[in-house]
Amino acid sequence: MDMLTTFINRTLGIEPYLNSQNECPIHIKTKTLNQDEVIKLLSESSIFLYRFSNGKRLWNITQQPFYEFDVQSAWEEPMPYPTPEEVTKWLKSL
Repeated sequence: MDMLTTFINRTLGIEPYLNSQNECPIHIKTKTLNQDEVIKLLSESSIFLYRFSNGKRLWNITQQPFYEFDVQSAWEEPMPYPTPEEVTKWLKSL
């Protein structure tokens, strides 16, 4: 599975929690971008401004697919989680 496919699979089910469907990673246009540009675009995605909690911990794309996470609450924050640097490192490891 390539990096973009993995990213999209890890975010399946997140759409109902987003303010705009344009924030959904599946809508990101990547055809004319090189891999580093795609990684930058994905790691800076606005979905990381959302927090999803199961009551014990926050969802982290680098650790678990969203569809496996039991969301109990969701909210927005001004700073991304995980950080763009953490997401970049994870994406480059795929």
